[in-house]
Amino acid sequence: MSDLAGRLAGLSPRKRELLLRRLLEAPAAGHAERVPEGVQAHPAEAPTPVSFAQRRLWFLHRLDPGSAAYNLPFGVGLSGPLDPGALARTLTEIARRHEPLRTTFAEAGGEPVQVIAPPASLTIPLPVVDLSALPPERRRPKALRLAAEDAARPFDLARGPLFRPLLLRVAAAEHVVSLTMHHIVTDGWSTGVLLREFAALYPAFAAGLPSPLPGLPARYADFAARQRRWLEGPEPAALLAWWKERLAGAPILEIPTDRPRPAIRRGRGAQELFVFLPELVLPLRELARARGATLYMGLFAVFQVLLHRHTRQDDLVIGSPVAGRDHPEVQGLIGFFVNAVALRGRVNGGETFRELLERTRGVCLEAWAHQDLPFEKLVEELQPERSLARSPLFQVILSLTERPAPPRLPGLEIELLTIPTNASQLDLTLMLTERGERIEGIAERDTDLFDASTVRRLLGHFRSLIAGAAADPDRPIAELSMLDEAERHQLAVEAGAREEIDGGTDLYALFAAQAERRPEAVAVSFAGETLTYDELAKRALALAQRLREHGVGPEVPVALWFEREPGLVVAILGVLAAGGAYVPLDPAWPAERVAFVLEDSGVRIVVAPHPPGPPLPPPPALPGEGGTYDLICFGSPLPAGREGVGEGLGVRGHNLAYAIYTSGSTGHPKGVGVTHRNVTRLLEATRPWFGFGEGDVWTLFHSYAFDFSVWEIWGALAYGGRLVIVPWETSRSPEALAELLEREGVTVLNQTPSAFYGLVDLEQRTDRPAGPALSWVIFGGEALDAGRLAPWWERRAPDRPRLVNMYGITETTVHVTFRPVGPRDAWGGAGSAVGQPIPDLAAYVLGPGLELAPLGVPGELHVGGAGLARGYLGRPELTAERFVPDPFTGEA
Repeated sequence: MSDLAGRLAGLSPRKRELLLRRLLEAPAAGHAERVPEGVQAHPAEAPTPVSFAQRRLWFLHRLDPGSAAYNLPFGVGLSGPLDPGALARTLTEIARRHEPLRTTFAEAGGEPVQVIAPPASLTIPLPVVDLSALPPERRRPKALRLAAEDAARPFDLARGPLFRPLLLRVAAAEHVVSLTMHHIVTDGWSTGVLLREFAALYPAFAAGLPSPLPGLPARYADFAARQRRWLEGPEPAALLAWWKERLAGAPILEIPTDRPRPAIRRGRGAQELFVFLPELVLPLRELARARGATLYMGLFAVFQVLLHRHTRQDDLVIGSPVAGRDHPEVQGLIGFFVNAVALRGRVNGGETFRELLERTRGVCLEAWAHQDLPFEKLVEELQPERSLARSPLFQVILSLTERPAPPRLPGLEIELLTIPTNASQLDLTLMLTERGERIEGIAERDTDLFDASTVRRLLGHFRSLIAGAAADPDRPIAELSMLDEAERHQLAVEAGAREEIDGGTDLYALFAAQAERRPEAVAVSFAGETLTYDELAKRALALAQRLREHGVGPEVPVALWFEREPGLVVAILGVLAAGGAYVPLDPAWPAERVAFVLEDSGVRIVVAPHPPGPPLPPPPALPGEGGTYDLICFGSPLPAGREGVGEGLGVRGHNLAYAIYTSGSTGHPKGVGVTHRNVTRLLEATRPWFGFGEGDVWTLFHSYAFDFSVWEIWGALAYGGRLVIVPWETSRSPEALAELLEREGVTVLNQTPSAFYGLVDLEQRTDRPAGPALSWVIFGGEALDAGRLAPWWERRAPDRPRLVNMYGITETTVHVTFRPVGPRDAWGGAGSAVGQPIPDLAAYVLGPGLELAPLGVPGELHVGGAGLARGYLGRPELTAERFVPDPFTGEA
């Protein structure tokens, strides 16, 4: 145990608490000895410098003079007879005593200087708004609304005044006083100073007596000048060196936001009020006290866990305000003294909360012991990468203060009020105030980034973590739950609910039914060539007959080696009609990948056109087969197949329909085995959303070795539509694709977003809509940047065509989720929201250990249900590792 911890342990609980509170407010014991110089008087006739904090706010104001982000309002409710004249005189006297309240800021040589108005002729105006004529139930809400509107009015730092009171008369004996000041002349501590002086001055002036207050021992100008002199001495260099080492390589905190971060931060904000009740606060306070820490340190440790879980970052930098009033001379002054320190902590999910609390205590004490260096000077010296989109060093602050007691005045009951603001200084600021044994809080959010519901949810997670950490501090941090019962039910029970959907068992049977119903309808077209449903069925059955003669049946894989052409569709249907499962080989693949898939899938038969396009790689060494496979080539036309092939072959829903290989970006490619029922239920489950039919024209835009092609092929053939095979060269040219869409009358276009952006850009250049017949554009395959679609909507009605984002993975049948995309998404930057699961699927976002990740918290998407593939071909161990039972329903 450290010396400090030993001394703390030896104190009585009351003395220990007082000492720890003092550590929080004026951070290090013996701190004043390190700064022996007191606050010396600054000559009144000399130019009045600004403090470093004032300098920063002055420059920020120059960048955005219309912003109210640094307005600090507070309100006082007064019940009882009020003397408005005495109130106005009180406010004027407070401004006369404290120079910042009668200060404006001028420019001299590109730098700000303070211009302090003389006190003799000073009068602070006190506008009065009388609301007593309104109905009683409307008066107080109207008063608070007017106070908020006044707090949102920006200040002019050059003209002032920067201290703006407003008196709102609710009734003859009920008033609200709104006081708004710019942060450049005040801080949170100053509010307590103002209230204490108000309590002394108002009764005296109401009784016709002079001010009872003694003169002030120092001026803010003295503090600013002393700060400048101190920075020329030796100590700042040592502090700067410590901070540079401490913050080297500090990361940017990336909290998941509801919208993309604007390129320039606009400072628009809103506030959420909340309360932590004593039963939540007391256990954490006791735990912190037992470890020689303050309540703030305990809250800060929990806050780190919260941000760690929301960001998945282990290295966190969070802002913490310090009072900046080490010298007794300035503790009774109104002014901008508060400083900020950057607390850098590391969170390891495997450690216990008790261990984190111990380390957090050390982090706080060390940082507070080095708090004297102005934050603005630190930023200036560190020179972090500057961005107009976010604040430097940290983007989140956690503060804890004690609420000043309302002044007691004869005949008046006083209530301290919170005046909401519509501005924010950072991404997120949590301002906690101790009020007895409970904590009242304000969460100030940047409304460009966060919705109110997101912040309320985050506060709920904060509560859950506080309770869990205090109840079981020796539990690993990763196991602390952030969920309450309502959110757990929503994420586990509601998200896990699935419908039973029967789409039939045999894929080929879906096509055969359409061929029997409309044999003369065109099924496939390509470069002027067409095949009717009848022609396609006959050729597929002829191929199926040959495949059956080579031993193809249920569970037998057959590799396909085709360019984009109608024979590709014939081959797929032929394999399925024979009862087998197709394994696509893309001629554009490197020879190494083709050889790997041939060997890994264990195929013995390869179907190719006659003659084959690109030559196949040499056969892999197949045990017992002499390193050969059967190559079946067919041309056009094939002989007609026999009736009955494809029927009665014992194909069931659980049999393989195809195996598509993953990209291998996370290791070796893996063959994903998908069954007939996996596909048929996808078509049936999505039927109510789309209503596809025989009038639809689809494109086969993607490689048949990409699972998006399954949706394209069967979306056309299972519903009796027409499939247009897109030549490879056309798929790479937005101009050629747009011409094809118009010529063929395409109604359903399936696209990766990156391909579709080419059409959007083409429209902007030509001012001609691409695909005038389109009814649907369905995205998949990669993340969608909805903001890129804004130009698309400028030329179209919101529902023609309809855009849908469908997310999926190879280990499922093409699609997992469904989400319509509209103009609001495009303009609002909704990003790649994945939407709702297809009805017969369950979708969970889980963290480490398959724990539910709360809403808004990053995690891995886990999918269960009828669309889940059978597993990986020939890899039972990997299948068992990745395809696990549903932890919430127990289903396999």
